[in-house]
Amino acid sequence: MRQLRHRPLLAAAVLAAAAVAGALLPATAGAASITIWEHVDFRGASSTFDRAVPRLSDLGWNDRVSSLRINSGRWEVCRDIGFASCRTLGADLREIARLESGWNDTLSSLRPVGGASEDSAQTVAGRLYSALLGRDADSEGLRNAAAQIERGQLENLVRGMTQSAEYRNLRARRSAAEILDQMYRGLYGRPADAAARRTYVVPIERGEDVQVVLALLAAGAPAMPGDTAPPQPISQDIDVAADGAGLVVWGSMGRYESLSGAKALLGRDGKARIDLAGTTPQTLTGTWTRESDTVMRLRIPDIADRRADAQGMVMLDGGRLARVEITAGTLGARNQVVFSFVADGWAPPREETRCQQQARARLEEDTGVPVVVLFLAPERSRLTTGRDALRGGAIQLADPAAFEYRCEVDAQRGEVLAATIQRR
Repeated sequence: MRQLRHRPLLAAAVLAAAAVAGALLPATAGAASITIWEHVDFRGASSTFDRAVPRLSDLGWNDRVSSLRINSGRWEVCRDIGFASCRTLGADLREIARLESGWNDTLSSLRPVGGASEDSAQTVAGRLYSALLGRDADSEGLRNAAAQIERGQLENLVRGMTQSAEYRNLRARRSAAEILDQMYRGLYGRPADAAARRTYVVPIERGEDVQVVLALLAAGAPAMPGDTAPPQPISQDIDVAADGAGLVVWGSMGRYESLSGAKALLGRDGKARIDLAGTTPQTLTGTWTRESDTVMRLRIPDIADRRADAQGMVMLDGGRLARVEITAGTLGARNQVVFSFVADGWAPPREETRCQQQARARLEEDTGVPVVVLFLAPERSRLTTGRDALRGGAIQLADPAAFEYRCEVDAQRGEVLAATIQRR
């Protein structure tokens, strides 16, 4: 069985970031908008975007788009994550009721495109100074850096800054995690989150600082000038509910109960209330923060008297409740509590489902008997162009045991390239 291994940061990110430096800086702020549909003739589920989306799979849209409309601006729609294998739409083709063969159900990323301006180039240059050197740019340095960006020499600029004595001295005094936090604060105005640390700390430890910065610029287009800033708490409550199916797993002795519905009330004051219907109705209260337009992170203190804080998420799809997942304690331990709910009519990305199917098959090969397993939502990180790593927890229900599953997937085709599952 082939084990997953950490690969170098995608080389394509270097080329993409250098080649599309201007595309990261739209000339007309807020002017671009695109709507995508699940089925042909503008039918089925739909979503509208006014910013770059480097991974549609994060929003449940990978390989699901069959028709689209350019509401304004020009857009690149791409068959690979990270804006690779793209076509440009909007100049004379603004509406496609039926994507042709080779493009139907293949889109994995999309972004608005436009030229760079002097002001936006200077803004990016200033952010690079903060991200790499931890300070404001001097006037001459800012002019020179902005000029390099305008000439399409973003990679050369970043490489030169990381090779400077100032950066090397700073780098020698800080850990890779601290360097990543500085990069995030400079580019996005916030520290790196847990998913970013899992993705980028190891490459920084290997000395791939340039590739990390370019990948952040490419993937972080929503936080760049002329586009939308990182998600902030919205100004109104989120109140969503859905029927569906799920489980509550209590402790490590195989006790579980069914769920049949969920309701999430996320207040603009940061307070959260989750009501779960099922065998034993549950009401959980805590706080929430907004990670993206579709994912809200939860913190529930001292859940079910387990003396352990719970972490979790509420996922939305098109403004509707799609998924709720909350875990407390240690997976597989006596203080474990897991709430996992999926709404009727919603399905996770195809590669996630196939990953879990293959992980279950591996487990059944090892045990020699059929197994009933609850798979938790995986964390996703990028390996190379078109390939992602998925990693998540799993609980065997009949014979209580906790596992970690990992998959390498082709995010464009929704195929699993390698799958493993190991007992925790």
